[in-house]
Amino acid sequence: MPGAFLYDERVRDAVALTALTPTAAGMPAANLRDPQPRLRARFTGGVASVLIDFGAATPVEAVALISTNLGASATARWRLGTLEALVEAAPLVGLDFLSATPSAMTGWTGTRGGAGTGEATLFNAAGDLAVAAGSEWRIAHDPATLTRLGLLVEPARTNGVRNPRAEGAVAGNPGTAPTNWAIGGTNGIAAQIAGTGTENGMPYVAVRFTGTVPSGTGSGNIWFETTTAIAGLNGDSFAHSYFAKLEAVAAGGIATHQAGIAELTSTATSVRQGFENQAVPGTGRLAAQRAVQVMTLSGGATVARIRPFAAFNFNAGTHDVTIRLALPQVELGTFPTMPILPAAGAPAAATRAVDGGSLTVAVSGAATLHVEQVTTATAATGFVGHVSLDNGSNLDSIQLRVTAASTTSVSLAHRVVRSNATQFQQTVARATGVATRGTIAAATNDAAVAENGTLLGSSASVVMPPLNRLNITSGERQVFYRAIRVYAARFTNGQAIALSATGSSLDTTAIAHDTGAVPASTGDEANGNVVLLRSGAATARYLLVDVADASLPAIDIGILAAGPLWRLARGMAYGVREGRMILDQRDRNPLTGAEFVVPALANPRFAAFTLPALSRAEATDAHRDLVRRLGAARDALWIPETADSRAETNRRAIWGAVNQPGEEAAAVRGSFPLLNRAFRIVERL
Repeated sequence: MPGAFLYDERVRDAVALTALTPTAAGMPAANLRDPQPRLRARFTGGVASVLIDFGAATPVEAVALISTNLGASATARWRLGTLEALVEAAPLVGLDFLSATPSAMTGWTGTRGGAGTGEATLFNAAGDLAVAAGSEWRIAHDPATLTRLGLLVEPARTNGVRNPRAEGAVAGNPGTAPTNWAIGGTNGIAAQIAGTGTENGMPYVAVRFTGTVPSGTGSGNIWFETTTAIAGLNGDSFAHSYFAKLEAVAAGGIATHQAGIAELTSTATSVRQGFENQAVPGTGRLAAQRAVQVMTLSGGATVARIRPFAAFNFNAGTHDVTIRLALPQVELGTFPTMPILPAAGAPAAATRAVDGGSLTVAVSGAATLHVEQVTTATAATGFVGHVSLDNGSNLDSIQLRVTAASTTSVSLAHRVVRSNATQFQQTVARATGVATRGTIAAATNDAAVAENGTLLGSSASVVMPPLNRLNITSGERQVFYRAIRVYAARFTNGQAIALSATGSSLDTTAIAHDTGAVPASTGDEANGNVVLLRSGAATARYLLVDVADASLPAIDIGILAAGPLWRLARGMAYGVREGRMILDQRDRNPLTGAEFVVPALANPRFAAFTLPALSRAEATDAHRDLVRRLGAARDALWIPETADSRAETNRRAIWGAVNQPGEEAAAVRGSFPLLNRAFRIVERL
C-alpha cells in the first residue's frame, strides 16, 4: 500500500499533557512536546502513561513515540475517548476491603466500640480465629479456602453458652467435662474426655466414644449447657452452632451426626427435641467444619428453657472414635454469626455489640456512592441495615438500604432522601450469598442508579440532601463489604453502569478506539521509535498512551506525536533510496597512513524518494497544507508503506524535516492530470 505522512501533529498544540505515572526530576512530561527528540521525558519505573487533552474532538489515525529506549519486551497502547472512558475517577473515600485496607480505618468512629461483654472474632489470613479489639473493624477470611471476604458487619448477638472455650475439662476415663457441659452415650457407647488443646486459634476439647452397639443405633452426646441456663419461649428462633472435627478412628466410625436443641419447661422437664442433620466430621481443618442448626421452638406454652447438644450416632458394631469440639454457640436469631467469647477464665453468657461506624466527609452539591457487598445471612423480615451518605441521620441521605424479603433473599433499595421524603428510589431483589455492586449517582434534579452492570433507573426531579457523613449500620444481617467508595461528583450514567459492573469507573462504551496492549516491536535499529496506526481516523477529545517495559528501570521518550494521516493515493516512483547518513569520521595520517576513527553518536536514517503521481486534489489540499504547516522548522513522520508490519514500519518510518531551508517546496506538474514532488528526509535525532 502507498505511504503516509503524519504532519498535522496535534499533541504539540494540545490544551494539556499530563503524566499519569511519575517522571524524573529535570525530565518532565512536557519534554514530549519539545521539537528536539533528544530532550526526552523520563518515566521512573517500567510503566509510562500520558493523557492528552486536545481541548475538542480531534481526529487521530496514528500515534508515534519518537526516540525511546524501549526494547524487545516493550508493549504500547493508545486509547481515544472521553475522560470518563480513559481515567479512573479518584474517590473521596476509597475502601477496598479485598486488598490491603487495614482493619482499623483511620478517622472512623466504630459503634461496636467494645460495648459488649463478649469478644468479637474473625478468621484471619491464615484461617485462624482471632479476637478483634473493641473498636477494630473486622477484615475476615474464609477459614477453609483462606479467601479474603472483606469487611465483616454483624448484628448484636448474645451467646447463651457460658463456656464456649471448654474450660475446666480434665482428661480421664471418663474424666471431667468442661464446666457446664455434660457428656454421655447410649446403647453401648461410653464417652470420656480424651484431651484439650487449640487448633486454628480455637480452644477445643476432645471427646472419645468407645463401646459396642449390640443392635440398632447407639449415640454419643455432648451437652453444651445445663438445663436452666438458656431461656427460650415458644416461637423463638435460635441459631445453634459449633465446630467438630474427627481426631482419630481406632475402630468403627460415625454413621450420622446431628445438632440438637432440647425444649424444656422451667423445671427442666423435656417437652421436645429438635434435630438437624449435619455432615459427619472429617479430618480437615477444625475451623472449616462448623455445624449449624436453626430452629424455631414449637413445644408450646410451657417451654421456658433450651439446652443445645451434639449427637454422634453409631451403627451396630464396635467403635472407638475421638471428636474435637470447639466454640458452641446459641444465639437468638435465624442465622449464626461469628463466635462470641466471654473473657478467658470467666465463663458467662457474652454479648457482642453491633458492628457499624461513621466517617466525616466533605460532599457538596453532587455525590456518587458505590457499595460492593455480599449479604450472607439475614432475618426474614424488616430493616436489616444500610450504607449511607447522610447528614447525621437517615432523614437526609443517599443510601443503599437493605430490607429482608426472606431468610434467603434481600431487597436492595438505592435511594435519595431529603427531609425524610424519598426523592428517588430503585429496588432490586437478590439472593443471599450473591455479590452485588450498587452505584447511586446524584445531583440536583439528576440522579441515576445502576446495579451489577444494569441501569435500574434515573430521575430528573431530585432535591439533594445536605451530606457530611458516611455511615454503616448492620441491622439484623451478616454482610461482607468488599468495597465502599464515595465520589464528590455525580457520575455519568455510563460511569455508574461501569462501576456497578466491574468496580471500575471507566466507561468503555465511550472509547472511540483502543489498540489494546500490543508489542512495541522496536529497538536500536528503529531508534526506539514506535508507530501505531489505525485504518482510519477516530475522533474524541482525550488520548491516553500507555507504555510498559519491565526490563527498564526508567522509560525515556523523546516525542509523542498523534493526529490524522495524509494517506497517499499512489506509491513512490522507482529509485527510492533508504539508508543512513554516515556521520562517522575517519581521518588518515598522510605520513604514516594510520587511520583515526571518530564514531558519531548516531548515523541517522534517511529516505529519498519521489511521489510521481499526486492528484490535483492531493497537491492543492494535503500537500499544500503540509508545506504551510511545517515549513522547514517543524518535523513530520514519513511512513513509506502503511501495510508493513509494525516492526518494519518502526525501522522505515522517519521523523524529520520534510522541507529544507531555501528549498522550493512545490509540487511539479509532470503531466496534464498529475503532479509530482521529490523528498529527501533525514531522521532528526
